[in-house]
Amino acid sequence: MVIAINILRYKLTLEIGNTVTISERVSSGELDIGICTAPDLDLGLKFHPLFTEKLGLLLPDTHPLAAVKNLICAGD
Repeated sequence: MVIAINILRYKLTLEIGNTVTISERVSSGELDIGICTAPDLDLGLKFHPLFTEKLGLLLPDTHPLAAVKNLICAGD
């Protein structure tokens, strides 16, 4: 999906894609910047994390783990 918006004298284009595609297009110069997960840095790119996202376990109410009050991941 591509969304193009003209803001003042700048053109902002938002493209939705996967990390491999975005990083390859930034590396080739097709895109000026990209927002994605950490790519393969062999492409000569710099990656700066913008934020840390918490991941959670998503499951149906009927799953046996749904009744567990506090799940603890191994290694925590």
